[in-house]
Amino acid sequence: MKIVKDNSGATALEFAFIFPAVVVFILGIMHVTYALWIDNLTHYAVDSAARCGAIYQVGISVPSYPCACPTAASPCTSTTTDMMLATATSVLSKGVIAASIPSTTFVTNTSCTGSGLSGSYTVGFLKAPSATGYLSFLTTAITVNAKSCYPNYS
Repeated sequence: MKIVKDNSGATALEFAFIFPAVVVFILGIMHVTYALWIDNLTHYAVDSAARCGAIYQVGISVPSYPCACPTAASPCTSTTTDMMLATATSVLSKGVIAASIPSTTFVTNTSCTGSGLSGSYTVGFLKAPSATGYLSFLTTAITVNAKSCYPNYS
């Protein structure tokens, strides 16, 4: 003998149990994908800037993309360090979903004998002020580090 003969609404109940887990899973995939993208972009930015610094000479034209001169002067009269920082910031800003790149993101790599740059960028998720209390576990920050060194061109 069945106690409950009516099973209408069973599908809605199953959906209510499964839907939050599926949404969290999909959001997790999106967060991991974004972090990997930023990691790859940070490495590319640091590597490109170090390469540009290795072949750049003050007073001549800046090498082609992705090298960037921090001023609009042509030829570029900035120092190699300024040019490397401008290049790395320019490359990273093309792919980061942020208002601006902090100026402390990139620094020269002093352990390098040629042209070197180090970068560190923190990827944040759900940085909204509403993520407090029981939602605070959703607020995540991952710091991505990159370092590159190229021998100077002579």
